Amino acid sequence: GSDGAEIVEWAAARSWSTGDVGMVGSSYGGHTQIKVAACQPPHLRAIVPVATEGSEYHDEGRTGGLFNAALMAHWAFRVQPDRARAGVENRAAEGDVECARIHASRPMNPAYDEVLRHQLYDDWWRERTLDAMASRVVVPTLLMHAWQDEWIRPNGALRLFNALGATNKSLLLQNGPHTLIRYSINQSAQIRWLDRWVKGERNGVEAEPPVRVLWEVTEPEQDDRSATASWETSYPSWPPPSTQWWTLYLTEEGELRPEKPGNASDHGARSYIYPLGTELVGSNEQFALAPDPLGALNYRTQPMTADLMVLGIPRLRVFFSSDQTDTDFMFTLKD
Repeated sequence: GSDGAEIVEWAAARSWSTGDVGMVGSSYGGHTQIKVAACQPPHLRAIVPVATEGSEYHDEGRTGGLFNAALMAHWAFRVQPDRARAGVENRAAEGDVECARIHASRPMNPAYDEVLRHQLYDDWWRERTLDAMASRVVVPTLLMHAWQDEWIRPNGALRLFNALGATNKSLLLQNGPHTLIRYSINQSAQIRWLDRWVKGERNGVEAEPPVRVLWEVTEPEQDDRSATASWETSYPSWPPPSTQWWTLYLTEEGELRPEKPGNASDHGARSYIYPLGTELVGSNEQFALAPDPLGALNYRTQPMTADLMVLGIPRLRVFFSSDQTDTDFMFTLKD
């Protein structure tokens, strides 16, 4: 954060600069914006964090308490080292003789081992969490996130939105992957936000509803740059004031029912045998396979008789017993 704040002030002091600086970026480039803005550099005017976490523990490294081995390995052993190496090569080509020396003296990225070592949400995690910094972010902020982001759960962006200290803040949500920053429909929103708060153009974004949801975003011929939304809704806050919670109970017959079950002797328990298999970051192959009926429990509602709009994060309360000393659960909601 302090490094970024210094860069903001450096840029603002250049002869080619107006002195008004904005930030836009995705993933790691989204997290760091929150940290920079929390330092409140004087010349920072607005930020646009896309696909960002609120807590590395809860939204990324140990989602739901589960060690996210695939993601942490991909980041620590491939993505970050490859990006760093490319950066060093680019700097060396420009005549920088110090960058390679500094890079050579650095150890391998320690993130995998650190996350593995800190199993519980302790002080090591707390001092790094963006949730705790959000109240110090006072510049206009546009947050963007996709529900199916394969790297970072959307819960963090929702928490950050409500925790931000900024008077002018906006939240854009949609279906889609981690790379939604490339969608043209999102790029136009990013540019309008920066035009308003960095350039000072009176384009009216501050008068628009703070929360926008793009529904059924599609990618024609796998070209994410021309993605379009089927329709859009907007709300004054998150969660939307019109939200109606729907409580469903898991029954021993494998149903999801609105009626609370009676006190059966076995409490409606069902059993399953844990299947082998793993899910890798960026790979949907496991979801293309039909789950082994012995290794998963499915619960289904009655057929819908009318259209139903489902928006937000479901909550599940489950009671279990296990014959294993360590048990992980994964839950999916499907239509």
